[in-house]
Amino acid sequence: MEIEERAHIVLTRYWEAKGKPEISSFFPVDARDVIRTVMGWECEERDLVEVDTRPGYSVLGRCVIYGDGRRVVQVATQEPGSGLL
Repeated sequence: MEIEERAHIVLTRYWEAKGKPEISSFFPVDARDVIRTVMGWECEERDLVEVDTRPGYSVLGRCVIYGDGRRVVQVATQEPGSGLL
């Protein structure tokens, strides 16, 4: 399955979970809300600048599964060499 097809499935599930709102009020889509609603994962903002310090690499997010089974998508609040995102 192509990435576009997978994205369509996720957006369709999100649209249905939101009660099938009018398209004009559905967009723009809040990615953090999709993560919570469709995936069932928590979403938290983190300073991920120090996660990968190799030149040319920027970590803007990562998925973490903790020992207690908690699933979290961490979204970077900063990017190396810049201010806040």
